[in-house]
Order: sequence, then C-alpha cells, then structure tokens
Amino acid sequence: MKSRITVGLLMSALLLPAAVLAETTHCTPKGCKVLSAEEIQKSVIEDISTNFGGMHPVINAKGSVTLVAVYDYACADCKKMAPMLLTLAKKHPDIRVIFRNTQGELPNAQLAAQAEKKVWILQGEKAFMHYFSQLFKGESVKEAMFGVGIAFAGTKEELLGWDVTSDKIAKQTKYFLEELNIKTTPAFIVTATKNPDVNTTTMLTGVVDEKTLLAAVQKAKRGE
Repeated sequence: MKSRITVGLLMSALLLPAAVLAETTHCTPKGCKVLSAEEIQKSVIEDISTNFGGMHPVINAKGSVTLVAVYDYACADCKKMAPMLLTLAKKHPDIRVIFRNTQGELPNAQLAAQAEKKVWILQGEKAFMHYFSQLFKGESVKEAMFGVGIAFAGTKEELLGWDVTSDKIAKQTKYFLEELNIKTTPAFIVTATKNPDVNTTTMLTGVVDEKTLLAAVQKAKRGE
C-alpha cells in the first residue's frame, strides 16, 4: 500500500468531505447549539484519543502526547509498522500510545481482536505488548495467547462476551475514521493528551518512519 500522509486537521476539503465540513446542530437537555466544522473535528479528535473505560490497550498512560494507532491483524502495512510502534513507545515515555483495532473482515483478524481485549483487560500492558508483537510476527492467536499464559483452544466460543466488547469498539473506531475521512490502515493520529487542538494534530496513514512520527509529536507538544 502506498503511504499517504495528511498533515494537520485543516479546514479544507482536501482533508474532510463536504458533508463533514458542514455545520451541524448538537442538542442537549439545556438546548441546542450549531457546531462549526472545527468544533466537530475537535470533538472527534477528543473522542478518538480517549481511552474509554480502559478498554483500549495503552502504553505510557501518563504521556503528554497521545498517538492513536489504528490497525487490524490482517493488514500487511500494519505488520510492517508494529515493531516500530512498540520500540517508539519504549524509547519515548512521553508518548501515550493508544491501540485501536478495527478488527477487519477476515475471521482470523476478528478472533485476534477479540482475544486481544481479553489479554489486555486480564493481563495488562506487558502481556498485550507480547501478544501484539507475536501476532504480527506470524504466530496464531492460540500461540500468542499461550505465550502470555492464557489457555486457548482456538475456538470463537471461548471468547463469548469478549466479542461484544471488541465489536462495539471496532464500530466506534470505524465511525471516527469515517468522520476524519481516513480510509485505510494503519492510521495514526498524533495530538496533545490534554486539550487537543486541530491546528497541532497530525494524521498519518500507511507505512511511515520514526522521524515522521516524532515530527508529529513535536507539533503536538506546541499545543500542550
């Protein structure tokens, strides 16, 4: 997949389609307010860079810059980026990396995403990093789960309950990507952890190098 880089969330049809750029009305029990395109973008950025209820795997939870990595286990370019993502997280504790899995359409990728949630919630950061790494190295879900001490025979029925959580998160992530006009994985959104701003946020898609990601991190720091 050819790498495509879109820098910043600027008010431009090059970034968002006309339907997204249009103003919309947001209503609460206290009344209604017309939201500008920039307010809509800011809301999407805030939502996608939040770790709702601890359900998304996170490395360096206290980092001042958030890097949201969107992927699925059937994605060839995601496989290329996986080792660098883990290395980046280890080398830069100021970068809070949130992993958001879209699941993809292939049964094995869906099973891997569901198992991922179980590993993260039951075993935490270290186990997730091992699982994530081994899946992208070509191990099966069964082998990767065994590697973190979770017995798994390899059937979908063993993950009942975890599939609901995984499906919900995948649908939510896909919705946000549609709002930001991101059409491929891997995708990376880099923004300030506190008070993210559209002018200091960077979106990247495809295979990118560490230098490019770190440049986006520096840009995000200007918005801290």
